[in-house]
Amino acid sequence: MSERFPYKRFTKEEKVTFLAALDDEKVQGNLTIASLRTGIPYGTAYRHYMTDKSFKKKVDKIKRKWDAVIIDIAENKLFGHIANGNLTAIKFTLPRLDKERWSEKIQVSKDPNDKPEEVEHKHSVSPELADILRKINGQTK
Repeated sequence: MSERFPYKRFTKEEKVTFLAALDDEKVQGNLTIASLRTGIPYGTAYRHYMTDKSFKKKVDKIKRKWDAVIIDIAENKLFGHIANGNLTAIKFTLPRLDKERWSEKIQVSKDPNDKPEEVEHKHSVSPELADILRKINGQTK
């Protein structure tokens, strides 16, 4: 056993222990935290992740599961901000959900000395949405 790589191989028990720690609610798929909790060096876990297809597949499955949970939490928080009228959250969300209707304005000019023209996607919106857009852009009626 080399001093540089004190953990040459995972035993089956260590893999099971590491995967259980990785899937723990408090670890949520974080390899660094799972390494700290199990005492298995991160480098050893990463090396096995890169070389052991079966282990990699199990780690990836756990990470996808926890990524989905975190995304759900973030989306719920974002939707809560939108429901509370947070204009920053609204401005962040609309262009991402409907790029055709809520694209940003683009300024174009043929000559650098010319005044740029504003080009925007034309669409019809309800009066309520028009009010929201005016508030976002800092305009009044």
